Amino acid sequence: MSGHLTENPPPVYRSRPSEAALIQWWFEMGVSTSGLMTTEGESLIILQCGVPNDGPGPDVLDASIALDGKIISGNVEMHQSANSWYQHGHENDPRYQQVILHVVSQTGNGPDLPTLQVSHRESTSICPAKRVITPDELFVAAADRYRQKLAKVNRWISCETQTWPVLHLGLLDVLAYGPVRKRLLNALHFKLGTYLPPADLHWSGSYQSRNDRSAQWDRLLKVSARLPHLPTISLREVGWQEFERSWHEHLRGLAVSKSLVREWVINWVVPTNFPEVCQGLDIWQDIPPARHYGFERKILAYTGMTAVRSALEQQGLLFWWQNGCQPRQCRICPLTRGIVRENLSNTLYDKQLANSSLVNYERIA
Repeated sequence: MSGHLTENPPPVYRSRPSEAALIQWWFEMGVSTSGLMTTEGESLIILQCGVPNDGPGPDVLDASIALDGKIISGNVEMHQSANSWYQHGHENDPRYQQVILHVVSQTGNGPDLPTLQVSHRESTSICPAKRVITPDELFVAAADRYRQKLAKVNRWISCETQTWPVLHLGLLDVLAYGPVRKRLLNALHFKLGTYLPPADLHWSGSYQSRNDRSAQWDRLLKVSARLPHLPTISLREVGWQEFERSWHEHLRGLAVSKSLVREWVINWVVPTNFPEVCQGLDIWQDIPPARHYGFERKILAYTGMTAVRSALEQQGLLFWWQNGCQPRQCRICPLTRGIVRENLSNTLYDKQLANSSLVNYERIA
């Protein structure tokens, strides 16, 4: 039996899908496509898409599949033709020893590996659930996001000193946005000789930043020179609006916009002052979003929501996007749980639920 997609078959490619098209299909539609079969007739369910490999070796790393009910984890390789495995010399390359699945557009003399043949392409513009995220679901996603913020604050607390409390370090962290943030913060550390930021300073935003790096560095130096001399203001005593207004006034003339101050309040000041998740979420509910991150339009189209009205909604949707929609984890998303149960055994589904933060509300209830 071939691995063609037979359920609601989409348009056929005029030519064989390229490796790039296979990779795109894998990450956009593979995890939400039911009825997959390998060329040997084995039932195939894509549980975790893994991550794309931008370097040498297999195209996809750390994926997880269910093959006739048995869960297997490893790497995935894509080829237009199964013959390419030997043409590229993969059989002698140790980097390909952990490949668990060969995805091809045309079968042939390929390796003795589970093989999926993909001959069609599907539209990926609509969430298969076709329903709106409920307030309870969004609240739980925001709570998980808040816990991530608390964990980050705790990592940075180890860097604080009497001169540099964690809130001041957090403001510098917010100002050092962009793809060179790690370089900026490490340079600031050596310049001031005061603190060493944590090692996990990866940038998860756009790498097409148009920031003027010299101007950004100049702003960091000016803000760091003023911070130790600014008066201490308590968020708990004055509220977030007065806190934001006061700090925006303090930083006037240093090219620190109100949106950057609000982003600092949301991501650093609130979690630092409110380690209790529910209290912190109450504050987030009252604060409008600092800015739009670019994902909102996409996820609003998926969920049917009309607008993002608060930091709580934005942070909840951001958690949803990063952990569910962007990696296409449809099989563990609560929005699709009814659809999933029709195509996936309860045993496999529950195993995925145990590892998914997106469905905590089912256990909280």
